[in-house]
Amino acid sequence: MNRTLLVAALIVSASPAAAQSTEQSKLARPPAISLGTPPARERALRALEWHVAQLNREDAVRAKASERAATTQALYDLAVATPTGPERRAHPLAGLARSMQAAEAQEAGDNDAALKLSREATELLRPFRTAYADYYLEAVSTTGFTLTQLGRNSEAAAALGEAADFAETRFATLSAADRKLDTWMALSNAQFANAQALYRLGNLETSAEYQRRSMQSRVEGLGANDPDTIASYYQYALSLMRIGRSEDAEHYARRALDGAIAHVDPKRSTYPRAFAAMGVVLANTGRRAEALDYMERALDAYRTTFGADNLNTQYAIGNLGDALLRLERYDDAIAVFDDGIAGFAAKQGKTSAPGAELIVSSGVADAAQGRAAAAEEKLRRGFDIARSLDAKEQVTGPTALPILVDLAVEQGDGATARRWATQYHDEVTARPNPSAFDRADADLRLAIASPGSDPRPAARAMIAAIRRNVAIAETGDMSYMQRAALDVVLNVAARTGDAQIALDAMTLLAGSKIALAGRLVAQRLAAADPELGRLVRRYQDAARTYRSADAILPSTTAGASEIAEARRRRDAAFADLEAARAAIRARDPRWLDTRGYSEPDIAAVRAGLAPGEALVAIIPAFAHAYTLVVSKHGTRVESTTSGRATLERLVHSVRASLPTGRYDTEAASILHDQILTAGNRALLKGVDTLRVVSAGQLATLPFAALVERRGARLDRHTPYLLHRYAVVIQPDFLPRPNLKRVATAEYRVLAVGAPAIGIAPPPPVTPRATYRFFRGSSASPLSDLPPLPGAEAEVRQVAARFPAKDTTVLIGRDATEPRVRALPLDSYAMILFATHGLVAGELNGSSEPALVLSPTNQTDGLLTASEIATLPLNAEWVILSACNTAAGDGVTAPAYSGLAQAFRYAGARSLLLSNWPVRDDVASVITLATTRATRHGATPAQALRSAMRNLLHRRDLDGADDPFVWAPFMLLN
Repeated sequence: MNRTLLVAALIVSASPAAAQSTEQSKLARPPAISLGTPPARERALRALEWHVAQLNREDAVRAKASERAATTQALYDLAVATPTGPERRAHPLAGLARSMQAAEAQEAGDNDAALKLSREATELLRPFRTAYADYYLEAVSTTGFTLTQLGRNSEAAAALGEAADFAETRFATLSAADRKLDTWMALSNAQFANAQALYRLGNLETSAEYQRRSMQSRVEGLGANDPDTIASYYQYALSLMRIGRSEDAEHYARRALDGAIAHVDPKRSTYPRAFAAMGVVLANTGRRAEALDYMERALDAYRTTFGADNLNTQYAIGNLGDALLRLERYDDAIAVFDDGIAGFAAKQGKTSAPGAELIVSSGVADAAQGRAAAAEEKLRRGFDIARSLDAKEQVTGPTALPILVDLAVEQGDGATARRWATQYHDEVTARPNPSAFDRADADLRLAIASPGSDPRPAARAMIAAIRRNVAIAETGDMSYMQRAALDVVLNVAARTGDAQIALDAMTLLAGSKIALAGRLVAQRLAAADPELGRLVRRYQDAARTYRSADAILPSTTAGASEIAEARRRRDAAFADLEAARAAIRARDPRWLDTRGYSEPDIAAVRAGLAPGEALVAIIPAFAHAYTLVVSKHGTRVESTTSGRATLERLVHSVRASLPTGRYDTEAASILHDQILTAGNRALLKGVDTLRVVSAGQLATLPFAALVERRGARLDRHTPYLLHRYAVVIQPDFLPRPNLKRVATAEYRVLAVGAPAIGIAPPPPVTPRATYRFFRGSSASPLSDLPPLPGAEAEVRQVAARFPAKDTTVLIGRDATEPRVRALPLDSYAMILFATHGLVAGELNGSSEPALVLSPTNQTDGLLTASEIATLPLNAEWVILSACNTAAGDGVTAPAYSGLAQAFRYAGARSLLLSNWPVRDDVASVITLATTRATRHGATPAQALRSAMRNLLHRRDLDGADDPFVWAPFMLLN
């Protein structure tokens, strides 16, 4: 089971009662029938029942835990001592007491005790189930849910399905007057518990339907803003997330969060669970940076509500660590995991299954950081603990074993590698229906650990398996285990010299980042074209059907007929998905490009190179990074001698040194030698332009400022890469068409800039801006931006270089989105924006990259990436003379994935961007010089190189020889 979903289920769904924040006080009511109990004894029982109900209110749970336990036991003892009816059975309130004790045990994580208690409660209430149906259903729901937690899914589904049917049938017979609060609650809990059982069986669509019914029962019985109703919103959001309805899932998660903030005491469990659910939904759709805010807020609230030693708090820690792991913030993840490991050890001992899972996760993070010894110790320890427990739902093996194989191979320990690989392969093949990825992963690890075998077929099978996963995923987000597998694939490519395998693996790694950045762009493209939207919905429906059917196959409880039907549905869905993808490619390939779907081959890449060009790729995988060079002379694949973490530290050092005036030439030269090795340089003879493809932190590197010689002095004569090559950044490996150069005199030019920020009132607050409390708030999101005194001069100077009849200038109050959209944008050969460029989240309420324009009464002054993507452009190139216009959508997106990608999708062929905030006077110089060079026939790449070199040697501009001044500019096409 996917770890994120497992943790989500445990965090948000601790038990039927706790999961939806049911207050037991809502179940208190007078007896439905006369039991013949002596009046005094009946009054005593009812008094205890009422007292227990009050103690079960959430505001008293922690403060009065011991009193609650004692009173519940007293109710049970008195009820058992009060025989009723001719059969002299225990009073039914004994069943209520046991049901409450079962829920308490389940909340504490003691599922064995919870099952025993809930079953006893069920049997005590069974003779009275008609009259005491609500209490009976509560007991059965706890029994069924506990069975799901223990992995006994078929038993749970049978019990809970019967209970849900009983509840709905009984409820239908009640009059409106008889549909009391407790009746609605019992119905909702039965529906919820059945939804959970169906989910565990992989019946995701029906599970979501029962969760919807549970939510609707709460809405009708309790009202839309009741804390228990609010809890049902986030439960339904999680159900929708599992079936791929991400937009609907986010809607209900936000509805729950709004309700929790407005109507729920922060000390109640519903409050942190609403934040946790929002984080899980966002993380599952690839928006992990956004998810972190919610997860951190949830963890703080869990600590306040439950205490630092509560299991809910520990699971919240695990959720946060998992999000950090997927964001590739490995050291932060380790710190969080270690906190959770200590918490589980204190609560459940040092050999708990959840603790073992966190130990393994921490080991994975160590492996990614190149700390082999620490990684191996943790992976072995977590794996051994889990195996000693014989956990029902084993998640440590598929994570620990392949990484242990990789560590042994890297250390040259062939015997240990074969042992781990054989065990992994045997376990995967012994499963009734292992996933395609798991089968390919096991084959790949066995191949690399087997002397004399050719691992390339296994590497190609892994590429095919991940491609299929990417096709059916809601986003192109890639798990860390997929990245680890592609790391192995790239190592195979480097050892065998197979450039096509390397290209395929790198395309997947780079494409996953592109897909994350292009999420909102893809939505707008589909919304703008009804036929494309129809094809996209067909594609998404097929993907959901595939995921739903595929979820059943690994189940050990599904029958042979269920498995066969699931396979049939899955295969049919994939065929429909492929047909829809082909139709989308024919209709508008940009949608697929935003999803990172491309499958180039080496021959096409080479054919797409212009004379004097070569492609150089530097792609980080998991623990390592790899280079691929394609030129007219041949191809070469290498693993960098330093690991991914070391390279990223070098990149950070280079970037951090730039604003200080003390550029780290040593780090810049080491990076140069790691990328352009002697073997790679041998393929670059006669090359004057490098087409660079990179990803992750390496994409933030100013390639032109790399230094070719160690120990070089920092001055105008430093041997920068700029002096040898022009650099063009490519976001992917798709060949670029040779652009027909248009005479400058024929250009129509649009120049927009120097927006008048804050001159108009801000527009009404949008739902997106509602959540700005995470970053503070201000009256206007643009109010704190500094002015750009050189922007107006830059716009006018550039415009003056072209005939007035062919030039449109929008400055100040005229630089608005409505004015831009009203123009015939496809008639402009060159478009300049001289304004602020913002990364996602940089301003309050901003969830995607944007260019700043002048706000109006109708617009917020932000031209976002997804809005840009739908502009009808036909520009030979676009100049974004703005701060941060090469920046991406977060730490997992490529540095140029935001605004730049959006302009490419809109129709721009070449883009001039900046990699960090730039000086206004320098931006003007670079823009004008580049424009002038292209007027004389230079290619955009050579024009930018010439402009940067001239700037470096200018003495009339203060500090022009500083790389911080001349190096931020980059060309993308």
